[in-house]
Amino acid sequence: MSDPQSNLIIRPADPADLDATCRLVAAVVDALRRAGIDQWDEAYPDREQLAADTRRRELRLMPRDGHPIALCALNARCDPAYANGRWEQPEAPFRVLHRLCVDPEYQGLGLAHALLRHIEAEARAAGCETLRLDVFTKNPTAQALYRSAGYRCVGQARWRKGVFDLMEKKLRRTSAAADGAFTF
Repeated sequence: MSDPQSNLIIRPADPADLDATCRLVAAVVDALRRAGIDQWDEAYPDREQLAADTRRRELRLMPRDGHPIALCALNARCDPAYANGRWEQPEAPFRVLHRLCVDPEYQGLGLAHALLRHIEAEARAAGCETLRLDVFTKNPTAQALYRSAGYRCVGQARWRKGVFDLMEKKLRRTSAAADGAFTF
């Protein structure tokens, strides 16, 4: 396989991407199950959630050869259980990262880190001071990704699949601006 990060962009999803996006999520759900991680299933994230993310222009895709190989959603909405967090700057502008995943065929190549860096730059460009997320406590790969990227646990929430760490990262100010696409 050639360098997976060469000539990749990150862009907002459009309605024509929905079927491919659903296939990517299904592949990730299958890989999680094979790894013994009961985090996602047919109920979450489902087609309706991904379609809503797309309509609101919140879903970001990393396509390769016309097909998404990674995705995430970014918005300012959080579940009421986020009130359990001891946020460093509770009144500061923030964004919440949801549903970050990478196609199992491309995992371990640094794409999640690249997508995360782009999302952080996008949030900074929108005037946000922190990025928040939740991560399943029984997903060691996701836990390691966020901790290595500088996120810290500020509390926990319980949802139908179990306990999730609430995490936060203070975004450093930079002069870089995020536009609709990011080229590696």
